[in-house]
Amino acid sequence: MSHATQATEPEGRLVSFLLAALISLICGLAADVVLVLPYAVSSEPWRMWFAAFGIGALFSALAAGWFGTLFASDGTRSRLLLVVGTSETAAAILAVGGFLVLRSAVLLSSAIMFVLSVLFLALGMLAIALVGSWAALRFRSPRRGLASDILATLGLPRLCHRQRYSACRAVRDRTPIA
Repeated sequence: MSHATQATEPEGRLVSFLLAALISLICGLAADVVLVLPYAVSSEPWRMWFAAFGIGALFSALAAGWFGTLFASDGTRSRLLLVVGTSETAAAILAVGGFLVLRSAVLLSSAIMFVLSVLFLALGMLAIALVGSWAALRFRSPRRGLASDILATLGLPRLCHRQRYSACRAVRDRTPIA
């Protein structure tokens, strides 16, 4: 390896990491806007808080995982289920932490609560995008076939849709989620 190659390799990894984080942040926020925001107005805020983090983390992780797989120069692929699991774990921790922080600040005015909620959600999704991108570039395996990744990509949002549908039905009917 030449000295010039050694000097540019860390910068290339940093650029890949930041690009993966940007793409996964955009996908996660877009999924929240399309799938969660329409229900956030008409349902209980705490349910939509957890749904926003969970759904956003899922789509953010899928985007980071596919970015890591499609743009890998070494012929490896991201281990998609590990990437999704890592992102969802980060989302669960951030959602619970944010819920507890916002719950303790409930005596503030409603305008400040709205701003705090949006700010915490945006910062949480940024953290999830960074964690998912790190996992996508860290957990690698040899690229043998992409069939399992394609099936996971198609199956995970279906599970998410099924859970979201039951949550929305429970909000409408005022019944506990089964």
